[in-house]
Amino acid sequence: MCSRGLNPQRWLDAFNDLNASIYTFSRCMTLADINSDGNYKLVISDLGTGTTNIKLKVYRGTSLMSEMTLMDVPTGIVTFHMDMNEPRVPAIAVASGPNIFVYKNMRPYFKFSIPSMTVNPLEQDLWHEVRNKQMEVEVFYDLLMLTSYLKFLVHLLIVLLFQMNLGGQGNPTCVGAPIHLVATGLYDVEFRVAVACRDGCIYLVRRGWTQARILVQLPAQAVALVVLPENSSIVTALMNETFHGYTKKGKKQWELKLASAATAVTPVPLHHLGVTLVAVAITGGTVNFYSGCQLMDTITAPDTVSALLFGRFGQEDHSLVLVTINGHLLVKILKRTAQFTAQSSGTGMVPPQQIKMLVPKKTKLFMEQTLRERENAVAMHETFQHDLFRLRLNTARACVNALQSCSNPFSTNTQEPLKMSAQVLGLGPTFKIYITLENMSSSNPVKDLTITFHCDDKLYIIEKPFIQVPMLVPGLTYKFETVAECIAEVGVTDQVRIFIVKLNEIQPLLAAVINMPLSDMLTLV
Repeated sequence: MCSRGLNPQRWLDAFNDLNASIYTFSRCMTLADINSDGNYKLVISDLGTGTTNIKLKVYRGTSLMSEMTLMDVPTGIVTFHMDMNEPRVPAIAVASGPNIFVYKNMRPYFKFSIPSMTVNPLEQDLWHEVRNKQMEVEVFYDLLMLTSYLKFLVHLLIVLLFQMNLGGQGNPTCVGAPIHLVATGLYDVEFRVAVACRDGCIYLVRRGWTQARILVQLPAQAVALVVLPENSSIVTALMNETFHGYTKKGKKQWELKLASAATAVTPVPLHHLGVTLVAVAITGGTVNFYSGCQLMDTITAPDTVSALLFGRFGQEDHSLVLVTINGHLLVKILKRTAQFTAQSSGTGMVPPQQIKMLVPKKTKLFMEQTLRERENAVAMHETFQHDLFRLRLNTARACVNALQSCSNPFSTNTQEPLKMSAQVLGLGPTFKIYITLENMSSSNPVKDLTITFHCDDKLYIIEKPFIQVPMLVPGLTYKFETVAECIAEVGVTDQVRIFIVKLNEIQPLLAAVINMPLSDMLTLV
């Protein structure tokens, strides 16, 4: 069952094969359109028993499409394009033993052999003794640590186009054995390679470097390593049942205690939601989905998950492939309407004041603008003040003119507070003008008012240029209307002025100006 408060309906069960008998890990699975037909297949390097029945399997939908035998235990699998030919058929590269086998159209295409390395004789003797059970494992470990041979298990990191010594900066002899590798970027432009090694460190390799540099010293061995595409931050699950997040420069952002040991980790990019989650499988069959240290969702498998993979499978863009330690193969599909919200926050977070803010880099334009403002600060301030005073002056003049001409929708007379609105309707040459009056007083009625219109009599004829207004009761809205006919022979427009006048007073209480629309000349024909 899912944890309380989590939505169990986000994932649909698409395929469950409890008799698949697959023994593999996350880095030995990939999803690819190997036939360039838009139907993505699941490619799995099955370790078999570890010595026999080692195969490369391809699943199409719910059925096993093909399989071929591998000569040695696989350690990783990726797909890539070898050329620009159409259709774009990707190749499959499988790291198996000391070789990298490349398949195209599911046929052997190329074999790349990693150069052999000379093993230290003393180290070789130690391995023979422990294999023949002539030495205790604890003694063997201590001897390796004392002689520093633990760091010589792997001497070079091979990345096809270049090789790199995984030693700390200024210490090329101390080499870590790589166990997890994540590459981002383009080889010809800029790239970053994060490598987790057996010495408990995460190393960083960048373009142009001749020596790897230590990025993070981990408190325990890493189970898996993920680099998020949004900001190149690093998340890793450790063997001490913790989940850590680091910036791309190695600064710890947060730390989360897991319920049990992590067994597999995979990124879950959701581009339609603008977020990349991280799926973490823990002992017992539970798979948690995190956004940073926030728990977003939880699903449960029949038993402990040993391999996770998220991507497009078949025609579905958001498919999650799970392989358990008992060999079960499960495929789940994320519902298109699924939304993720934080369910709980992690414990043991790094205090916010210790987290360095990600401030964007200063561009050349920003620096030039800053320099210009620094050199012309006084002149810019004077110009700003001058424009501000001019704006205030123009606003005050417009306000005075509106008060003097009564060209405002509200009356300034406290004894007779009125509100007026005017509207013109029609396409012409006949227009209808609506006037709305409202007494804003709380108790005093207003009477002896008239509505008059003023316009150019060569352009417009007002049907009722004079309207007698009855007594206006507070709280009620009164509507009046008249007709204005355009008599101009050419397509011109003008203004019609409306005045609210009180008996025996010279100055109007309210005034409004209507900009008449252009008359439709087709109706004049």
